[in-house]
Amino acid sequence: MTPIAGSSSSDDFLLAAVASAAYDPQPFSFHDLEFSDLPQSAQEFLTQTTNLYHQFPASCGPTYFDEICHIRKNRAERLERVLENVNRGIADNMMVVLANHTDDESRNVAIAEMQQALLPEWRSHLDDYVDEIDALVWFDVHAQKGTPHPLSLKQVLHDREEDVARMIELALQLLQKAYERQKRVARGEAVMARIMDSMGDELDGVLGSIAQQGCVGDSGLVLQSPN
Repeated sequence: MTPIAGSSSSDDFLLAAVASAAYDPQPFSFHDLEFSDLPQSAQEFLTQTTNLYHQFPASCGPTYFDEICHIRKNRAERLERVLENVNRGIADNMMVVLANHTDDESRNVAIAEMQQALLPEWRSHLDDYVDEIDALVWFDVHAQKGTPHPLSLKQVLHDREEDVARMIELALQLLQKAYERQKRVARGEAVMARIMDSMGDELDGVLGSIAQQGCVGDSGLVLQSPN
């Protein structure tokens, strides 16, 4: 995982530990399947979501390459959007766990929420994206059939491994960015609280002085200058 500037090594270690424990992708299982044998989600992705299967017939060669690049870019952007809220929740709970002032009960609640709700949701989003990767890999094999350079199983598995690795790297970077963002927000809130406390003390003094002057004016007394 590529570190984010300003993050500590302990933060990086915790993020990596959380993510590595949270996700283990399933192996590729679509090779040599007919379209009708693919999972329903993969069929819908290739026909309804992307229209790849209808748009490009078998043995269409490299003509679909630009289309797949465009689809990959759009789906990566979609993954970033769907992970945003769950990443923020994980980051918030991690900050609770790491805070020096956190009591055991609050820390246990934060850990339970991550383990039982947030990380399973995080995994499910990545599973959905891996299914899309596998559907695209399957289509790549399908489109190359009958061409001078059909894809071998070795090449398919290599490409799929690289695709999944890039996806996991993206997901880890998004999680780390969310954590760094929430830390900056927390630091800003702490600074603002200190400023408000300081301003509050000064304001109390000013208001007290005004109130005292008002009381003097109401009594009809006028303070004389010693000169």
